[in-house]
Amino acid sequence: MPSSDWLPDLGLGSGYSYKTLTFKDDYDGPVTATVIRNQPLLKRGKPAILYLHGFIDYFFQKHVACRFNEAEHDFYALDLRKYGRSLNGDKHPNICLAFEEYFPEITKALETIADEGQTSVVLMAHSTGALPGALYAKDGDRREDITRIIFNSPFLAFPHCAVSVAIAAGIGRLCPFGATDNRINKWYAPSLHIRYKGDWDFITAFKPIKGFRAYYGWIRAVVLAQKRIEAGLDLRQPVLVMHSDKSRNDKEWSDELHRADLVLNVKDIKKLAPRLGHRVAMNEIPDGRHDLTLSQERPRQVCLETMVEWAGKT
Repeated sequence: MPSSDWLPDLGLGSGYSYKTLTFKDDYDGPVTATVIRNQPLLKRGKPAILYLHGFIDYFFQKHVACRFNEAEHDFYALDLRKYGRSLNGDKHPNICLAFEEYFPEITKALETIADEGQTSVVLMAHSTGALPGALYAKDGDRREDITRIIFNSPFLAFPHCAVSVAIAAGIGRLCPFGATDNRINKWYAPSLHIRYKGDWDFITAFKPIKGFRAYYGWIRAVVLAQKRIEAGLDLRQPVLVMHSDKSRNDKEWSDELHRADLVLNVKDIKKLAPRLGHRVAMNEIPDGRHDLTLSQERPRQVCLETMVEWAGKT
């Protein structure tokens, strides 16, 4: 595609650009998604990386892109529709009613990567991003482009009471745009952001400290995707599933919360990840956060090196 389509990404700074993708209107009106990549491209023959973020999130992890660039991988990321750079004042931020809604932008991103000279892609997804990532790797139009997969703390099960989740999913069928209270651990975003208790800077309009409210229709979409995986997805690509060694849900703050997954139950990941396919490798990162790439220095470096090694395998 013409280089003029790419604009400097001021949020990431020098060396990164973005392209806005436009799609047909949906239940909120106009729809866009955003592709971000390193600028200029390396084009050194190693597979490109395509990153999908999770819920209440967007791509800001520049250090991850830099590490893959150092290992000679071009790095692309998607801010999915109604997230981050693609929010556009949507009435229902971060919502989807089925994870297949994201297939058009994943296809377009893969087309862009192919048009820029890449012949294979390592799909990398965090948390809820693993749901559209896994389903696309199974059913998507350009699934053959995806040669390997990395899932960082994939959201394979709700860490809440199964009965309450089932009730919420049932409400989602009848009242998809009804909003629930925010169920993300209250300490997770503060544990990350530099103005609170963390080390990272991110745009809080895109990733609010108190989160966005979840919608019942979104909960139903998550449950339906998780059920497909639980039944056995049979992915053909080799899959690396990474997770922390422990979860915590403390009511009061302590520094131990820097060294655990505050969002998901890692036991669920261990149980369900093998159902993704026949070639699933598991890797536990001691003291890792929910987003392992935002962990404290030692677990973060272990995580990044493990990811880079996996992406470079043939």
